[in-house]
Amino acid sequence: MTPWHHDEPYYCVQADQSVSFWIPLDPVSRNVALECVAGSHRWSGCGFRPTRFDGTPLYSGDDFPAMPDIDTQRDRLTIRAWEMEPGDAVAFHFRTIHGAPANTSTIPRRVFSARWMGSDARFIRRKGRTSPPFPGLKLEDGAPLEVAGFPVVYRR
Repeated sequence: MTPWHHDEPYYCVQADQSVSFWIPLDPVSRNVALECVAGSHRWSGCGFRPTRFDGTPLYSGDDFPAMPDIDTQRDRLTIRAWEMEPGDAVAFHFRTIHGAPANTSTIPRRVFSARWMGSDARFIRRKGRTSPPFPGLKLEDGAPLEVAGFPVVYRR
């Protein structure tokens, strides 16, 4: 099971131009697929409190608002998910709330994930170790991510 979360608060980045890709390596049935709450990327400009997947806080003393209880609101929300084949992809904004139910099938649910950001991406120092950590990254808050480890793939 992957609990409800969104990606941006886990990273040392803030960006409106952002996309996460979820690409299965195995067939994924709808009942074990990634679920995304449509429109949730517009709910909070700063994001919601990130937690480890065991439910403990990722950062001590953060000032993020609590993640809404999606499961108690499922009947009022538009939750999207799809049966998928290897190589299909779901692309969603860093602030889109998403998760996945436990995979109780005999087919593994292996997935490749990638994160891409636009030119508005800026470094932001979080109140703890980000996931993934970038211990050697020495940038000031608000600095562009134009450093090794964050390659520019396309420049206009």
